[in-house]
Order: sequence, then structure tokens, then C-alpha cells
Amino acid sequence: MSEHITHTAICDDVRRLCLCLDDVPTFFKKVWSDHTDVSRLGSVTRHADRWSADLVAHVRDHPEDTDGPRKLAFVLGALTHRSIDRHMKPVFTYFKQAIDARTIDGSVINECTVYCDLLILKEVFSIDHLFSESLFDQTLSRKREAFHELMRTTWQRILIQMHTFKPDDDHVHEWLSRLFRGIQDFSIRMEIYEEIAANPDPEKWRRYLVETRFYHPTDPMIRLARQIQRGQTVSSQEVAQAVENTTADSCIYARAIKRAIEYIRAASAIYRREITPEQAKPRLDIGVPELSMAYVPTRR
Repeated sequence: MSEHITHTAICDDVRRLCLCLDDVPTFFKKVWSDHTDVSRLGSVTRHADRWSADLVAHVRDHPEDTDGPRKLAFVLGALTHRSIDRHMKPVFTYFKQAIDARTIDGSVINECTVYCDLLILKEVFSIDHLFSESLFDQTLSRKREAFHELMRTTWQRILIQMHTFKPDDDHVHEWLSRLFRGIQDFSIRMEIYEEIAANPDPEKWRRYLVETRFYHPTDPMIRLARQIQRGQTVSSQEVAQAVENTTADSCIYARAIKRAIEYIRAASAIYRREITPEQAKPRLDIGVPELSMAYVPTRR
């Protein structure tokens, strides 16, 4: 999936909620608080099912590994990626194959992912004052200016926080080849984001976001995440109850948060030696195809 905004948002929301839960190890909470940016990097990284369980056990068994805390933060973020993928890939696959799929320069543009990202910008990141909530309520020219300002602000933050890569000077060709192989191209071009942010299609907004039940601010899980984000105190019992009350009738985003918390709980059980990595794998849905959760569109 290319919707990095949604991936980052759910990583942050799961972290907020897990910091309140009594059954999440203190070490996990410290790692996630100390290395938030690393966890966000994990949240946009694929294939967490291949190494997450074993990596948690490694961090537990090798306290001498000075990179251990950052490795664990990376895994925690990657588990949130896996959760939202399992819920949203069937949706995105459906719309990518639908008759309204858009092709630009020979590439299929999955606009559903862009609409999801823009809704998350409005519902989640506006609270942190990253952009004006009125972005969607202005004239077309002002919308474009607002979106450009959002991108400039975000880019400035990235430049300020950016870490440099340290090359292997003695084996620079091999080092560069490994680096290039590890980078996945961001396939959706920014002009598509700008175009849709400036002039969203009401019909597509309804089809991609309303009919799919992507995000409901009133769902208990989401409501608690926003309360924490605003600096309010939330108890472990409240979060645990929200997890329990999140069902198939809840919105996709809330269900993805719940599943991610269940993944974090499984990782916690590995860390506490309650289960082995092998025993944890079914709880992490390892070996279960992501597209096994089929999306059935609402019939009109």
C-alpha cells in the first residue's frame, strides 16, 4: 500500500492507546516513547510477518544489543502496518479492479488510497495543527494554496529530522546496491493528492470512505485515541473495554487498531516468555493471506 499518511496515523494511535494499557510491558512503552520515529519507519515497511516474532525474542534474549530498543520500536510499528494492510488491502484491491479505476501514463492510480489519506489528514493530523481543518471548505484556489503549505511544512519537518546514511566506504558498490534493493518506489504522485485535496469528488468520497465505513470518529477506539492526542487522561480499563467493544460493525480504522493491539499483546507475551515465537505466529496472522478478508461493497 502507498498510503503512508494512514500508516503513520495508525502507528501513532496504537502507540497512544498501548501506552495506557497495563498489560503492555513497561519496556515496550519506553521503547515506543523513546524511538517514536523509528516505529513510524517500521509502520511503512512491509513483510513484518517474516521476522517480527523472532526479533522480539532476540531483543528479549540479548540485552547487550545496543540497537535492541530501536529494533523493537521498529517491530511495533511494523505490526501496525500489518494490521491496517489486512483490513484495507481487500478494499484497495476491489477499487483498483473496479471500472472507475484511473490510468495515467499507463499506470493504474488507486484513488481510494488517496481519499483515505486525505480523510486521515483531516481527522487525525489536524489536531496537531499540521494543516487547517478548513482545507476542504475553501475556494479551489485557496485549497491548492493550503495543500501546498501543508506539503511545504511537512517537507521542512522531514529535512530537519532527516538522518543521513553512513556508506560502507570500502564496499560502496555493494552498499549502494543493497540500499537500492531495499527501497520501494512511492507509486502515487503528489499531483494526484493535490488535485483531489483541492477538488474532491463527492461521489468518490461517498464510495471510498462512507460506503466502506473507513473511519468513524465516534467509535470508542478512535474517540479514546483523539482524547489522548488532545492531552486528556485515559485509563487502561477504558482502552481495554474499547478493544473488547470493537466488533465487525465498527469502522475499518477502529478494527485495524484493535487487531494491531492484539498483535502488540502477542509480542508482549513473547517478551514475557509466556509463549514462544512459534506459538505467537497464529496470533500474528502469520501465514494467513492478507486478501483472505474479502471486501464486499455496499449494494445500492
